Amino acid sequence: MDMLALAKDIAGHVKTESLRAQVPMGVSVIDVHGNTVLQHRMNGALAFSMLISERKVYTSALTQLRTSALFDLVQPGKDSFI
Repeated sequence: MDMLALAKDIAGHVKTESLRAQVPMGVSVIDVHGNTVLQHRMNGALAFSMLISERKVYTSALTQLRTSALFDLVQPGKDSFI
């Protein structure tokens, strides 16, 4: 499948869910090498939402984990805490 088409599909699903939750957000989609394929900021999303989405997706790709799975690993006293 075409990466841009897939990225647009993902962004569309994110937009649908964020509209349902009434929380505008930014979405970033990268490829397996960490290169940006698509970035989209919904109307009303905070400007820094793009920076957050880009960093979250990069971290997730780098670690091969959902960012929510990283939460416990980066708490004070844990090995990944900086």
